[in-house]
Amino acid sequence: MTTSTAAASIKGFDKLSEEAQYEIGSRFPVAWDNPKPIQRDNVAIFIVPNGLVPVRELRSGSEFAQERLEQIEAFYGIKLDDDDLLVQFWATDRSDRSGNSNLNDHGYVDEHGDLYRFPTYIPVSLVRDKNEGAILRVYGDQGTFTLQCLQRPYRYARFGRFEETLKGLLDRHHTK
Repeated sequence: MTTSTAAASIKGFDKLSEEAQYEIGSRFPVAWDNPKPIQRDNVAIFIVPNGLVPVRELRSGSEFAQERLEQIEAFYGIKLDDDDLLVQFWATDRSDRSGNSNLNDHGYVDEHGDLYRFPTYIPVSLVRDKNEGAILRVYGDQGTFTLQCLQRPYRYARFGRFEETLKGLLDRHHTK
């Protein structure tokens, strides 16, 4: 089992079952333990339309939630306000023709054998003005990433183009 230092540092982590440790450990990006900056292109992202998460909920949540927020901020190289929103997404390697490339959960291994994973959430502020096919460059603690917003070729295409899917989530969030 590969577990990041961040996951292992959770209070009581060592008392959890091996299955629980694996589940928590797999959600923490292993690359945060190895801050060697890299460059990664050819990555597509698409929205998982489960709803939006206010940063305030993570900041005032459990230690696990707070660490996850710190990782999100470090990955994107930004500081988020409590009123900011996060949207769940998947990152896929566009050169992987298997159709099973999920860089959030499975990660990828670079040429040096280091495992990297994308966080599960992206700040809405980074994608609010992005349309289907738009390019987003991210400069964070892991390196530089070129992401293309592509909702239609992937899961959840029935929710529309990238911008339509995000708008639907924002509309639902603001009517609560």
